Amino acid sequence: MSASLSQQAKIKISDTDMLDPGGLYDQWHTYARQAFQRRKRMRVKPAGKNDFRNCGFQRLKLLDRRTAQRCLKAAEVLARDPTQLKAEREYQLNLKIFDQDTCLEILDAVFGGALDGILTEHFGCEYFVFKFSIGITDPTPEPDMSMLWHMDSGPPAFVNLLIYLNGSKQHGGTTEFLDRVVSKRLWNAGYNPRVEDRLDDLAPLARRAGTKYKPVVEPVGAGEGMLFDARYVLHRGRVPTKARRYLLSLCILPSVLPWRESFKLWSADRLNAFDGGWLPEFLGVLVPACPNSGQLQFAMRQK
Repeated sequence: MSASLSQQAKIKISDTDMLDPGGLYDQWHTYARQAFQRRKRMRVKPAGKNDFRNCGFQRLKLLDRRTAQRCLKAAEVLARDPTQLKAEREYQLNLKIFDQDTCLEILDAVFGGALDGILTEHFGCEYFVFKFSIGITDPTPEPDMSMLWHMDSGPPAFVNLLIYLNGSKQHGGTTEFLDRVVSKRLWNAGYNPRVEDRLDDLAPLARRAGTKYKPVVEPVGAGEGMLFDARYVLHRGRVPTKARRYLLSLCILPSVLPWRESFKLWSADRLNAFDGGWLPEFLGVLVPACPNSGQLQFAMRQK
């Protein structure tokens, strides 16, 4: 952890799990909820139909056809540039994102509709883009473990957003989900596997647990996104069968600052340099700009 982070956020370094309830990320969320003023001074756009609250996932129209097409063409260009590659697996590429202005234009569209209300209701505060990348997946007959049933590890409060730049009809891929209730019952029945122990079919376990097993398949169109509570709902990807799938992958965290202010600081350049883990460098960037940052103290929760 950098010296500047320790000084600015006054973090006490000790042997602890930052992701646990009461840990560093949880403390940041508590601070964000306490600082949330937007509902008091202006109307937050209503969330509208909110399957996310009830089910833990929701399909949303986020980009119009023209914007999705423009992003797709730009992603195709980036994919041909080896300097834009962040990570690579056998049939999957993870690319750096677009320049700052392009990203802001995209995020303005994404957060300008019902999604803003869903996120502020869910977190009870503002939010910011913690991770952002371009994902490309080629058709393959043998998907890896990320395409089997799982919940993501991470802090108590985060959500994932996948924005598809080409649709399921074009590439043949999609995402499947089990709702919050079924996911919790299967978790309580013991399904918390290591990566190598993930399963393709949870029907036998569901029968033993006495719960229904009816995965929800969400075919998506270009410009549509899937928002999901990845730590608490079981999900799995379905690899494309016809053509390359292009999507924007975002991880969203609670924030004290509105997302535009956060993105000026935790910017496209920083996100492209970020390793994508759960390291708390963002605190050293965002905390100094937060209200009452001089009085803010995080205490690393002892194991």
